[in-house]
Amino acid sequence: MDQPWWGPAVQWTVWGILMALVMGWIARSRFRSRPHSDSQRLVHPPSTLIIGVVVFLFFAGIAIISNVFPNKTFTWWRTGVFVGFALLSLGMVAAYCLGHHQVSGEGLSYGRLTGRRVYLEWQISVE
Repeated sequence: MDQPWWGPAVQWTVWGILMALVMGWIARSRFRSRPHSDSQRLVHPPSTLIIGVVVFLFFAGIAIISNVFPNKTFTWWRTGVFVGFALLSLGMVAAYCLGHHQVSGEGLSYGRLTGRRVYLEWQISVE
């Protein structure tokens, strides 16, 4: 433990600042004004796609590097975990591409991650 006392403080401070910047960027991308013609459509912001692709490239890159340059700690399950995280991030990319919702007076049309469109009709009871 030859690490100075302020090392963890700097590490967590830098992490906190970077996380605040990323979360601010995501919040700003959610609140961009859209044309009035899109007022009934709900779509993911571009930040969803960007984060999904970056996370996929990160974990896929780690999986590739861990196999190209194996060391004495290399195991097959470690690569499997990295590949698993990379595949999980593709869910964000699929949600961005397929998750479009449309609201109307008659109901809600939405897309599932399988690519199938579903229509949910409003149940309006008149008494």
